[in-house]
Amino acid sequence: MTGIASMLLAFVVAAGVAPPLAVTRMTPPDAHAVIQVRGGLAGRSAGMRTLAAGLRALVDSTGAGEGWAAAATMAGTSPDALLQRCAGRDASLVVRAGRETGGWVLALEIDGKEACDLLKSVGGRMRGGARFDLPQLGLAGCVSEPWLLVTDDAESPLLRDMLRLAAEPDQASFAQALPAGWEREDRAAVTVALRHDRVARGLSVWSLRDDGPTVEVRVRGAFEDRPLGALGSAAEPIMDLEAVPVDTVACWMQAMPANPVPGGWCTDASCQAIVERLRGVSGGRMAVFVGPRRDGEGAFAAAVAFELKDASCGSRAHDAMLDHAVAALARLEGRAPARGIDRTKLTIEAVRHCDEPGMSETTFGALECLGAAELHARTVPTRFGGWRVYATDVPWLDQVVASIEDQPAPATSTNGGAWLRAGCAQGSALAAGLDRWAGERRRHGGCVKSMEVLSAIVRNAGRIAWRVAEPSPGVYEAEMELSPIDASAFDGAAIAEAAKRP
Repeated sequence: MTGIASMLLAFVVAAGVAPPLAVTRMTPPDAHAVIQVRGGLAGRSAGMRTLAAGLRALVDSTGAGEGWAAAATMAGTSPDALLQRCAGRDASLVVRAGRETGGWVLALEIDGKEACDLLKSVGGRMRGGARFDLPQLGLAGCVSEPWLLVTDDAESPLLRDMLRLAAEPDQASFAQALPAGWEREDRAAVTVALRHDRVARGLSVWSLRDDGPTVEVRVRGAFEDRPLGALGSAAEPIMDLEAVPVDTVACWMQAMPANPVPGGWCTDASCQAIVERLRGVSGGRMAVFVGPRRDGEGAFAAAVAFELKDASCGSRAHDAMLDHAVAALARLEGRAPARGIDRTKLTIEAVRHCDEPGMSETTFGALECLGAAELHARTVPTRFGGWRVYATDVPWLDQVVASIEDQPAPATSTNGGAWLRAGCAQGSALAAGLDRWAGERRRHGGCVKSMEVLSAIVRNAGRIAWRVAEPSPGVYEAEMELSPIDASAFDGAAIAEAAKRP
């Protein structure tokens, strides 16, 4: 599969513009992914070209490009020239998981005569019924105009199902499972449709296109559940995300959850009275800040901040909820809670330290990248109310508090609260954290390849801004903008080296 993926991601020239995800009309409904490249990548922005180069370097590092180079030699041309000849208007990779029915098929939209000439030039052998073999490359396939279908298994169940759907277009297909409204983005150079069978079951469509110097990504997804959870406010989460700690890896603002405290704290009905009190004093927004750990205990530090209408009332309500969560966790684990603290004697802005075992996990989730996370909290009064901040360590708590104090007054929503979550990330800072995480895993004998490869790809990335809306329950729209990536600084060798490691 990787050799064909390399060929797909390396396309540099294509004529015309094909319909988005046209091949899904002959793709079985239980497929897991369809990746389409159309219109070529020549003349695209530095960001788009470098993203494609990163993916190409990744798959080529496995030796996948050797087969294509051999095919070009047999055809008496260069690899790039052969790619140009094959590209046509549409090149789509269809993938289906499964031991019995799984596999991949590369669908190239190409004229029938040109397809036959191409197959002959690379040593193809026709088998009858429009089927062919490419023995020198270990590939097989079929001509089904306007498609040239290529795979690595002459008896591929996926190829068989695609040919059946091509002959019987009235049958159910993957196209009918796509989320409504996805086709509004028809100028994308790359479009990816993904089925999600585990977490957040459903299907999403990702479209990538140039917008001047940036790469714009649009997502439309439909899920059985609501991955972002129920939200208690329709206010748009507007915040000046430029005014964040300098070391910020990623951050986002979202509408306040239905329960305005960390989700792991609401363990039973006995806390509902406190939750109702919190709802009355909470504002409409919640923010998450991810940064670097300074103590060597993990890859990242995390902080979550809940907006307050009134800093004093909100601080008392959060203190009560914190004490309740500590006691509830101890009861759940069949032990006595740690020695209580009289928080009534603390000033609003005093740091709250929680030593109860397991409280950091219930607050931030059992994320190994946070290392030996602790739980610290502080209330931040502002001219417009305040915030309650929970963090994994005191240095990050201090930095986040300082940035919140510098935030301007919240802007007024002008579009009815369409966007539920908005955020940004820095590629270079993310790469540094991934390197630390990989180091921790390596010391404990864990798998690090995926982290090292991702780190090598994003190391020279710029700022990424994004926002998410939920036009109806379970249906999400997202927009992302990637700032230009410095192609001259792109380290293909680092990606190749990372991908070669076990």
